[in-house]
Amino acid sequence: AQSKRQMEQEAMRYLPWLESALAHDDEDIVFCTKMQDELKRIRFVQSIAKKAREERMAKEAVAKAKQEQERRKQQEIAEREAALQQALTKQDEAQPGMVWNKALQEYVYLNTNEDWRD
Repeated sequence: AQSKRQMEQEAMRYLPWLESALAHDDEDIVFCTKMQDELKRIRFVQSIAKKAREERMAKEAVAKAKQEQERRKQQEIAEREAALQQALTKQDEAQPGMVWNKALQEYVYLNTNEDWRD
């Protein structure tokens, strides 16, 4: 009987701690229930937002590709104009000290520097 009473007294020491743990568990259950309700509401909005985000990203990708294509086109035009300008600036008539180069199809200055022979 003495050990039974001692066990009961020891159990009484843990009783307040167990009651506070139960209260905390009840609070956790209420919190989880609220969280589930919010997740159910968010699920609907999230699918709409995801679809809108995917559409926006697709539009941005198309716009970026179009912009890149336009940039390349402008670069090609600039290169063609530079090549045309270079072709037009070739000298048509020989200046003093120039000779006709058959390979280049233009007049070039004759290299008269013969220092390399020394």
